[in-house]
Amino acid sequence: MNWDALGAIGDFVGSIVVLVTLVYIAIQAREVRAIAAAESSRDLLLHFSGSLEDFKKEDIAHIIRIGLNDWSRLSRNDQLRVHIIFLNHVVVYQSFVFGQQDLPETKAQIRTFEDNLLGLITYPGGGNLVEYPMRTIRSSGAR
Repeated sequence: MNWDALGAIGDFVGSIVVLVTLVYIAIQAREVRAIAAAESSRDLLLHFSGSLEDFKKEDIAHIIRIGLNDWSRLSRNDQLRVHIIFLNHVVVYQSFVFGQQDLPETKAQIRTFEDNLLGLITYPGGGNLVEYPMRTIRSSGAR
């Protein structure tokens, strides 16, 4: 066997090693992407649970009930608190939808979020949750 033949065998073995390495990297990338999606989904569910936990706190539940029935009975600070809780709920929902909408296991969770937000907004005083910032901006004289 001459040096040219050994060089050709070396090139062939080298190309096989490169091909195996590329396949391995592709498999690893797929696994990392799946793990990242699962972690992201878990984090969003934790935020969603935390958002729902706000509604279980007695003082917050109390001002939310008052706000949904008679917004004007709330102090400006409580109106702001209720609005921030609502905004947090909306932001978590948007993150969930835009980050996880392609995952089949999240479709039911997205629907639950939508039902929850729709229930808040369509409640007799729920419109105040959306209108509050605009009224505050107008009353402060900002344009």
